[in-house]
Amino acid sequence: MNKISPHRIENAVACIASEVSDRLRESSKPILDERDLWAELSCCILSSQVPYELAKAAAERIRETSVLCDSTYFDPGKLRARLLGLLLTPLPLNGSHRRYRFPVRGASQIAAACYTVHQAFGSLRELLNSQSDPRQARAWMAANVPGIGPNKPACSYGTWLSPTTCGHRSARPPVYDYH
Repeated sequence: MNKISPHRIENAVACIASEVSDRLRESSKPILDERDLWAELSCCILSSQVPYELAKAAAERIRETSVLCDSTYFDPGKLRARLLGLLLTPLPLNGSHRRYRFPVRGASQIAAACYTVHQAFGSLRELLNSQSDPRQARAWMAANVPGIGPNKPACSYGTWLSPTTCGHRSARPPVYDYH
């Protein structure tokens, strides 16, 4: 039997310690539920020409209602009307209330995105799970989801479309990169 010196064991542990730490940290990230995924996608759609914090507040309001996961609203007209009502109501932000700048555009794009995703995949989670390569998901969304184009900034796509938060435990990169 070969004797391994304590020094060699310490060196081996030191070499992999940061990787083990990273993997443990990565595996402890929460996997986003359908409401959270839609909130993140909504935020990205709503953040065009709008301060991120305002888009985030609007997306959080939408998330709280679960309207994008409620099958009674899968009719685009009904959903658009409900979203428009949510976006027309002033949003609490930094101790005051602000109106979302483009409520009609935002409601229309999110309603169309929701309808498109539900018709094609049944849910946003299924869309993400159906793609073996993040670039395929990116290309499909850029081609089919209103408000998301090939150059759309990632917003927080790095968190919601990362392999870990979407339930994939692999080394794949996020679908959208940071700009």
